[in-house]
Order: sequence, then C-alpha cells, then structure tokens
Amino acid sequence: MFKLIIGVMVFLFSTFAVANNPFRTMPQSQIIHYAKQGNLNAQLYLAAMYYEGYRVKQDFEQAAKWYLQAAKQNSTEAQFLLGVMYAEGLGVKQSDEHSFLWFEKAAKQGDVEAQVSLAGNYKFGMGVKQDYAQAAKWYKLAADNGSASAQRELGTLYALGDGVPKDNLVAQMYWEKAAAKNDVYAQFNLGHFYLSKEQGNNKSKAKYYFGAACKNAKIEACDIHRKLSE
Repeated sequence: MFKLIIGVMVFLFSTFAVANNPFRTMPQSQIIHYAKQGNLNAQLYLAAMYYEGYRVKQDFEQAAKWYLQAAKQNSTEAQFLLGVMYAEGLGVKQSDEHSFLWFEKAAKQGDVEAQVSLAGNYKFGMGVKQDYAQAAKWYKLAADNGSASAQRELGTLYALGDGVPKDNLVAQMYWEKAAAKNDVYAQFNLGHFYLSKEQGNNKSKAKYYFGAACKNAKIEACDIHRKLSE
C-alpha cells in the first residue's frame, strides 16, 4: 500500500506553537463554541487538539469531524489532512478515493504537500487510475514550489521515462536540486548515477553523494562509500 511521507507533525506543531494564538489558553468549551459558530481557526485548532491528543483525549473521529468543517470553508490545511486521514483510515473509513479527492482540492489551490501526495496517488494508482503523466504534472508543480521530495520523484520519472521522455540529464538536475536540500534518496540516486557508464564511472562524485547519503543514515550508501574509499 502506498504510504504517505507527510508533514502532518509540522502542521500540528505550527497550530499549537504560535505564541499569540488566542486558543492556547482558552477553555475547550469556548473553543468548541467558536468552532460551532463557524470560526475557521477554532475549527482547525480543535481538530488538531483531537488529532494530537493535546489538552484532550486523542480522538481521530472528532479530528476528522472538525477538519471536515474547516475543509468546507476551503482550508487547504484541512483538506490535505483529511486526505491523510482517509489514506490511513484515521477516524474515518479508509478510502483511497476520498483521500484522492481531498488531496486534489488542496493541490489545486496550491498546497505543496497535497500536490506531492496527489502525484503519488497518480503514480501508484491509489484512488484513481494510474497515470504517470499526471504524476509528473503534479510533481513538477510541487518541485517548482521547492519540494525536495517532488524534485527527487520527478527526477526518477525522467530517469525511467515514466510519463515523461526519458532524460538522464533532466533526472540529474532534479536529483541535484533535492540532494542540495539534503534529500537522502536523491543523494543515493546520484551516487549510482555517477557510477554509471554514461557518466564515465565518476567515482569521485559518486563517493561524494554516497558519503552524503551515509551521513543521513542510508546504510547501503555507507557500504558503497566504504568500498569506493578502499
């Protein structure tokens, strides 16, 4: 099953951490009052409380309930997190189709994490017919918005010729963008790329990227780096 690598904890931390957030010290009953009145920020804060178990007992069903209310108000954060919850079956019945639809709503509004997730749905055929061209389209949008994971995945599509013309130089470009942001898988890919015949078995650059991946705890990269250093 396609597993999401997501920034959920970043979203939740940012929800709680803002120093001037008026809900931080507000009684739960008052937050619920504002949420029921349609206050978007109260709905997001309440949903995050239930999702994380912050100040309340963790309750994914309640989290999904309030994220849905916020999503109906066009909150991309809520739409993305609903997509995550449907993908993982947290507080809702697991549904790749519903997950896809919520990711799509957020992605079309420019949410980068949703764009990456939507691309993954297309790549793996989760909740939608597999379509590498659509995967490439959404990875490209997210890559242009600075997502390292999208840059790495787009590079891989170019390396394989899936949904885009096969082009190792374009793959290299995107992997290097991601590797510069410390993406371990891009670093590992570049290590192999520079060992290839096309690159003249460039052991110096291969060693550099395997070393970088090794520092990021990629065990296979450490083994190859060690052999290249012998």
